[in-house]
Amino acid sequence: MSTTSGDTYVATKDLKGVISDVHLNVEKPIDQDASKRTSITDVDIDPVADEKQEAVEAAAPVRDITGWKWGLVVVAILSSIFLFALDNTVVADIQPAIIANFGDIQKLPWLAGAFLIGSASTNLVWGKVYGQMEAKTTYLISLVIFEVGSALCGAAPTMNALIIGRVIAGVGGSGMYVGVMTLLSVTTSLQERPMYVGLTGLLWGIGTVLGPIIGGAFTDSSAGWRWAFYINLVIGGAFAPVYLFMLPKSDPRKGVPVLRRFKELDWVGTVILMGAFVSFIMAVSFGGILYAWNSGQIIACFVVAFSLFGIFASSETSPSSPQSNNASSPSTATGIVVPLYM
Repeated sequence: MSTTSGDTYVATKDLKGVISDVHLNVEKPIDQDASKRTSITDVDIDPVADEKQEAVEAAAPVRDITGWKWGLVVVAILSSIFLFALDNTVVADIQPAIIANFGDIQKLPWLAGAFLIGSASTNLVWGKVYGQMEAKTTYLISLVIFEVGSALCGAAPTMNALIIGRVIAGVGGSGMYVGVMTLLSVTTSLQERPMYVGLTGLLWGIGTVLGPIIGGAFTDSSAGWRWAFYINLVIGGAFAPVYLFMLPKSDPRKGVPVLRRFKELDWVGTVILMGAFVSFIMAVSFGGILYAWNSGQIIACFVVAFSLFGIFASSETSPSSPQSNNASSPSTATGIVVPLYM
């Protein structure tokens, strides 16, 4: 009798254990997919915590300068966008005066083409530089280059000097444009940024439209056509104190020596890309004007341009390339359509 009771007790205890295990499994189901998760994107994210993090980031100040000082900084850097756009079209109505002054009518297409060559061929280069160097310093360097080019255009003694000045101004203007976008991206919040980017587009449009009007007005006045370029020096000089003393600094690679940053720039790719843009812009600018579209000169420019574009794309995406880890398809694609935009 005692043996039977003992067996019954043991069986009952085992049954309770099984029931308990089943109950625990129901209360805390095993995540069958947990072992299959291989990346952080597979892990469940708490939306409440995410919202709190976004709120903290939104509340954090994005710049030290505020109020009227910040407004003055915005006006100053947007003025450089206006001047860059203005120079893009300012020669449209001053060409007759320039030809009357210098002659060399066969070089007339170079006046507009030279500026585009300088700006479009260096756009991606400036982007790489801003990714390595302190933004304020780089912006000031590009501003000085633009002003030097403008001064050379205004004081040019020959058509060749004017063309060289246009190339230099284009290089500096491209750097200013990329610099403004960089500075606005690091000194504005996500909520503010669309408005400021919209302002850059507005100023670009206004400058492009007013370029021929302002150039023509100077030509018809006692000031003369040279002031269509000197005006850049006047406006740049007026805002110089703002650029020097109020413009916020932004260093993407703090603590990294400048020499090391220069070494990490893709110099070979830069030269290839600039050669590709120069060849392409010369082809589309001079085709049908200086040379027939089916002429050997224009065909050669197109062949060189697309060959260099292909070499650049191959070198940037090659696993053996030291720059392959930094290759950016969107960036490369943007650079290819820059001449069409400008």
